[in-house]
Amino acid sequence: MIPKIYISVANGNLSTELKYLVNSQDKLFHLTDIDYTPTKGDKICLLPGVQLPRTKLKAFNDENGTKNVREASNADYIFASNKTFNEYFTSSGNHWYYKMTKSDLDKLTPYFSSILNVDPVDISDLKDIVEAHQTLHGEVECTIHYNWSTLNLIRDVIAKKKIELSSRWDDSITFNEIHPDFIEEVKFLKTQTIYDVSGLIASISAKNVVIDYEMYGQLKNMLNSNDTDNHVLAMEIMANSNIVESLLFIEMLFKEHSYEMYNCHTRNHVNFKSLCSMIAKQKYRYSTELDDIVKSLINFNVLTTDKLNLLMRHYNAEIMQTGNSTYFHVKTITVADIVHQTVNENYTYTIVDDFEPAVIEEETVEEEVVNTESLNLEDVVTEEVLVTEEEPSFELEVVNTLVEEEIAEEVIEEEEVLPVVEDTTEENNINPITTEEDGESEIDWF
Repeated sequence: MIPKIYISVANGNLSTELKYLVNSQDKLFHLTDIDYTPTKGDKICLLPGVQLPRTKLKAFNDENGTKNVREASNADYIFASNKTFNEYFTSSGNHWYYKMTKSDLDKLTPYFSSILNVDPVDISDLKDIVEAHQTLHGEVECTIHYNWSTLNLIRDVIAKKKIELSSRWDDSITFNEIHPDFIEEVKFLKTQTIYDVSGLIASISAKNVVIDYEMYGQLKNMLNSNDTDNHVLAMEIMANSNIVESLLFIEMLFKEHSYEMYNCHTRNHVNFKSLCSMIAKQKYRYSTELDDIVKSLINFNVLTTDKLNLLMRHYNAEIMQTGNSTYFHVKTITVADIVHQTVNENYTYTIVDDFEPAVIEEETVEEEVVNTESLNLEDVVTEEVLVTEEEPSFELEVVNTLVEEEIAEEVIEEEEVLPVVEDTTEENNINPITTEEDGESEIDWF
């Protein structure tokens, strides 16, 4: 981690500092996903910004024989969240800095004294710092950063002396500055594996109930009711669910019923406050936008196309009304039927080109060569492989729709030949059960 040279000029004063700056688009350190399985004796360190309820964490430690430690250097597992990074930065937020090369700076410094009234001693100190920095870090051409007010002063020098600099002398970028008190700690953390806290949260709530689409519908009905007892029960179920596995439906319930939750006294219960803390709900604002749901799924690394499809099914009208947002963009525009009929063609206009997924190279697995001569064929057991059809991740039909109604609407495209059961005494033909409803025969599946 190399510091950057930062200069500022104001009222004839030139100051030169070494600052540890991080591009605001980059993470301070990488968060590694983990399917954490606790082992007795594990030492866990939670970095600043990780929000976990103490009661649940204590119960988890007591149950699994793990313990928390304050110092990351003493931990077996270090957990952090996306909020952790800001804890190590200065409180002033992002800094919009400009940058130039040492070659450009050398063209300007001869005029700092005469035009900007800078003390020659400060100019000499700047040159010494730049040369020492290049020597220490082996840089051929280091970069100097400066702020907006210094930029305007440099422009005055350029205009008066007609100095030609490189084309990118005033490029700008936003940085976060690491607080001086945390520099050594950050240097250490950059050498360690830092795990995403979602893996720990998943382990803590692994034994809790998972809210699926059907339960989401039941909880929605409870929150829609006028009975406050139903509201209390629904919020208790949410608070004690498997948060990671249930995250999509928890966020959807917050989006659709934030008013009922906020006006229910259960929001002050320790378990529900813990839920809000872990999924970053504000204390006095439960309202959740569609972008908030996607951001939450991204933060917990559980965003999939199945979940996007479900969000589209529920909120496509909202997306069409609001247009582009942080995570949803309008790709294609079409026209009304009257326009189609007038131009006599199916008209669409593409705004965003198709995304090209990154090509992931599959690892080639070498087949193991088995010496058949050493095998005892009598010990070989032939196993029957059962092929099962994987169930869809989400049931997208309306909640509480009867299965019998769905079967009645299906159109059977192919006939299946039912097996004939043979008996040694007599043959029994198995016939499909027929119904007289609508005058059609249907197969009654069991």
